Amino acid sequence: MMTTTWLTRHDPFIICSDIGQDLKLTPTDCAYALWSRITEPDDDVASALISHLGPLDSWQWLREAGFTSCGQLRDTITIPPEMAEHTPRAQATITRRFRSWAPRIEAMDIRRELRTMVSLHGRVLTANHPHWPEGLSELNHPPLCLWVRGHSELLRGCSARSLGACATPGEYDDGGTGEQSSFSSPIVAMVGARACTRTGSTIAEEIAEYLAGHNCIIMSGGAFGIDADATVAALRHGPVIAVSAGGIDRYYPQAHREMFERIIAQGLYVSEVPPGSVPARHRFLSRNRLIAAISQATIVVEAAWRSGALSTAAHARNLGRHLGAVPGNVYSPSSAGCHKLLRDGATCITNGPEALELVTPLTTPLDEQAQEMLPLSSLPASSMREKLRQPQSDECRIWEALPLRRGAPIRSIAIAAGTSLDDTARVLSQLCHEHYAALKQGLWRRGENTP
Repeated sequence: MMTTTWLTRHDPFIICSDIGQDLKLTPTDCAYALWSRITEPDDDVASALISHLGPLDSWQWLREAGFTSCGQLRDTITIPPEMAEHTPRAQATITRRFRSWAPRIEAMDIRRELRTMVSLHGRVLTANHPHWPEGLSELNHPPLCLWVRGHSELLRGCSARSLGACATPGEYDDGGTGEQSSFSSPIVAMVGARACTRTGSTIAEEIAEYLAGHNCIIMSGGAFGIDADATVAALRHGPVIAVSAGGIDRYYPQAHREMFERIIAQGLYVSEVPPGSVPARHRFLSRNRLIAAISQATIVVEAAWRSGALSTAAHARNLGRHLGAVPGNVYSPSSAGCHKLLRDGATCITNGPEALELVTPLTTPLDEQAQEMLPLSSLPASSMREKLRQPQSDECRIWEALPLRRGAPIRSIAIAAGTSLDDTARVLSQLCHEHYAALKQGLWRRGENTP
């Protein structure tokens, strides 16, 4: 049975005035943290409730509708009138989900998790924080909050060069204004097989090291195999973001403890579940959607036919992100998944410069060596103006699909032009190079040049 003392102790305003002050949390932030504590990632019911009512009102509704004034669990829970789907089926769904939350509600102590974050010098990010990644808003069910250790400004593309302004991990590099660093770095996810081959390990290290050396931030799950190989290589040149399927007070796998400590010191360790949470299979799958959403491009180095890395690739494709895959031996089961991605339209990646080509519109100009190593097809065509005057060409159709003022995501442009996502990304890169297109905050519009 619940008690009124428990209900009072889990009031977001009281939590904010207590332990929340140490983490600079608002009552809204505390409400998000409370919801994060009782729900699983990608919870559609919790997302619907918070979307309709907001985090504070939805938590207040939960306390009032789910429990009596004496703190006893109600037999039925009344659906909020603000919810559009006010049907018996919706009410049954919410009641059933509430009963799955009830055991955690009865046992929870959010102050314990928040005290853990204070001791770890971490922080809790919500959607109103200046470091919140914009890409998460494109998910059907964005994370309620992020529990992070390290330099959270990396989530907004702050480069390694601007990290010098931060005295310790977790401090603002922008004074809390939310302004972007002038050195914006694209985030590239590198994922692949745990049981990778020596060839896969070598190419992962080469690509990660090259990207990190060209002002890119590598993101991975920190697992055995490709993830770890790419992470260790990237750490030699810059920061890395690792996304955990469990709480950030745990290192998974434990064998990578030293690697994770290096990540926290010069990069970022992040999770959508609170401290104390154990990594589980369904949380790994939910974690993959965060990796795809936060990054601007995903590269799969090695993946078997049923590899978990393919779920990250699927999320990246659905979100309209750049997707690359490294080809391997046609007889090797470790590359079967990559070959499937390549057949489905992923960009073929064989070296660092080709990987950098995926995000060239978002990074600084390539150096001469990189330009020489890039395939000729990636370089801007000298006859771009002529191509734009041919109505049936992809270049013309994509340029005409670009909005004049308000930007649009790649997926919208591809739909309007009738071209594939990969072809659209390739052509937009060329159009941007010749100022026929412009990119701002992930949205594309027409540039200063006209055909």
